[in-house]
Amino acid sequence: MNLRRIFFVLIGTSIIVFGGLYIYLFLTSSLKFKFIQGTTGIQIRKSSPYANMNTLLDRKMPSTVSLISCRKLFDGDPVEMNTTYKLMENLAHNDIKDMKYINLTQSCSSFRTMRRYITNPLDDVEESFPLAFSIVMYKDVYQAERLLRAIYRPQNIYCIHVDQNAVRGVKEAMKCIASCFENVFITSKLHSVRWGTISVLDAELSCMTELLQMHKSWKYFINLTGQEFPLRTNYELVKILSVYDGANDIFGSTDRKWHTRWKDAGKPPYNIRPLKGSVHIVANRDFVDFLINNRIAQEFYNWTKKTKVPDETFFPSLNHNPQFGVKGQYNGKSDTFSNFYQSV
Repeated sequence: MNLRRIFFVLIGTSIIVFGGLYIYLFLTSSLKFKFIQGTTGIQIRKSSPYANMNTLLDRKMPSTVSLISCRKLFDGDPVEMNTTYKLMENLAHNDIKDMKYINLTQSCSSFRTMRRYITNPLDDVEESFPLAFSIVMYKDVYQAERLLRAIYRPQNIYCIHVDQNAVRGVKEAMKCIASCFENVFITSKLHSVRWGTISVLDAELSCMTELLQMHKSWKYFINLTGQEFPLRTNYELVKILSVYDGANDIFGSTDRKWHTRWKDAGKPPYNIRPLKGSVHIVANRDFVDFLINNRIAQEFYNWTKKTKVPDETFFPSLNHNPQFGVKGQYNGKSDTFSNFYQSV
């Protein structure tokens, strides 16, 4: 299976897969997360003891999941996808409207209880390995809140960047949701994000800056968008990242077809070799600090402003130029690097 594809199965799926997972959770009477068998040698917990949490939705669940195969769905099987679409057409979706979140969060304790957030660490392993997340979003508060609820743990910290051009209701609803948690915040600087421009990178860097300032002990940073949904529990992520022992997971390609993206930008500073990668990264805290506070990274950032799709150049290039001696950088052959991909 394509390595890049596996990465997105881990961190965030397409809206089609999200819909399929939604059906799976809807049809399941108890909450149990599992690794797909045969994908990793890491010993993991097969289910999680979620106290007072028998369902994810606020209504009675059907008792069977036999109508769909999640494995086939995640593999993109067209027959299974068609079956899922038909099931979705017959399900009632009780989405929470954006403005209703403002009313629901008037009592934060009631909101956390009603939405069934996990408010206590599930075990010592997770508690001792806090993670930092960014969520860049611009619409669909209900979907973004479901994402937050799925990845939320009290020991972690979460930065939400709401697009500057998002409608007022989205901004207000997300602000109210964040206010109900000590470890969730809206970044103080909002950007008008447009794909292919430096604004995509600016949104991520704004969150990184504040995550470094507000939480002193998180181990790894993971960035998401509001249109994604996890297929792994926090516990499973922690087990994988513990094995990494500080290594980053940032894909980078040296394929010459990408050179057109920076051919008009001039020579990169510090003889940095540019690479093309993805805006989605998994990076240790020291590397994030380097991206935000080091002069080399700052000058390279200015250079990427002159490139096409700078967010897909900034992260992989700095990760795959190990001459700077930053923890977690990769010093092997760029196009074969796939720690996170191989872990799942």
